[in-house]
Amino acid sequence: MNGFHKLFRLVVAISFASFAVPALAIDKHYSLFVQASSPSADGGVPIKLVLKNESPPGTANSNIGSFAVTVVGATIAPGSITTCEAGTCSVTGNTLTVKKISALQAQQTLEVDFSTTSCGDGHWFATVYNGSQLSGQTFSLVDDPGFAAVPEDQITNVSCGTAACNTTFVVADSRSPSTTDSQYVTGSRSPLNKDGTCTATTDYFVSNMLPSNGRLHFRWPVDIVDGQPSAVFRYTVNLPSSTAMVAWLNTDGTPATDSDPSVFPSFIPAPACLTALAPAPYAQLGSAISATTNPITVVNSLPPGQLPSRPFPAVIGSERILDQQVAGNGTWTVLRGQGGTAAASHSGTDPVMGTPLPILPAPIGPYFSSADPTQPVQAQVCIIGAPVKNSGGNWTATFFDIGDAWTGIR
Repeated sequence: MNGFHKLFRLVVAISFASFAVPALAIDKHYSLFVQASSPSADGGVPIKLVLKNESPPGTANSNIGSFAVTVVGATIAPGSITTCEAGTCSVTGNTLTVKKISALQAQQTLEVDFSTTSCGDGHWFATVYNGSQLSGQTFSLVDDPGFAAVPEDQITNVSCGTAACNTTFVVADSRSPSTTDSQYVTGSRSPLNKDGTCTATTDYFVSNMLPSNGRLHFRWPVDIVDGQPSAVFRYTVNLPSSTAMVAWLNTDGTPATDSDPSVFPSFIPAPACLTALAPAPYAQLGSAISATTNPITVVNSLPPGQLPSRPFPAVIGSERILDQQVAGNGTWTVLRGQGGTAAASHSGTDPVMGTPLPILPAPIGPYFSSADPTQPVQAQVCIIGAPVKNSGGNWTATFFDIGDAWTGIR
């Protein structure tokens, strides 16, 4: 019997020991809260970062001694730290480091205030240690509904401005770059949307990562209810290389419109725009049409000398057509549903718009027609001319963006 008790105690001890080691790691938790304010006059964005030790009180070796926070999509302004509640705070590139914290104990918080250089979308990633020199055991990120939510409170989306139709803009940067620097972005919103309408303004967001990883995301709200999915933007950026790339889909085929700049879209060589002109009316429908109507009747057409040489593409709503022949009575013989768009019904007087967007020469990656994977699709972004090397050593490139796109280099 005594032997049985000893064996039982041994089994229980081993069982407790097997749970003890994971418990130490499980009890090391933190929450992260990052809040952005409105941009200042020079384009810099004040940031408040608060880190909380979420470890249960009394947990052994659960004090936070140091941490590092890296942002993707934004650039931390050097020398911008105004508050560092504990430890030694410093900035290197896109990383904020806090070392030599005497002891951030369980349920305590630490605040650091600083700035990013510009507007756009930032995604913040932290690595937290119990050692004072970014060493020792690490903590895991958890949700604390009373403090911060995951992952929303690790993403800062800061509007660069509000664009009405036919307006221009410059994306400010607190480092006051010259027009040839990779931080400098300028652009405009076209007088008309791609469908010929334009009745509302829209915020725009420019996540400029060109100096760090050669990518830039120009986005605006594109949901049908609150956004402007048909808006047309033209913008000029300074690329680190002459090989311009673009993307408007992720590798899984989903739209690359996410405000999280840590995603990696499916980049392809930038297709050349058909024209440097923004979308403008060629004509308007003379009567309502169904998805199968052909030929179509148009009125108020531009004179033949002002229309492109046939065949030429045009857009009605979200449908792309190819005009092949025109009769003298305003009748166009067309191909419907081109470039992966769907033939649809349209109301009489709907504008028939020009477009600078080309159809890709072939299916590539996720860029193919959902109806027929062998067919290429209409690009949602294109480059106007070739990049030109400027005096700053970068390559100036101008794009038409009608699909909330990413631009960058190979």
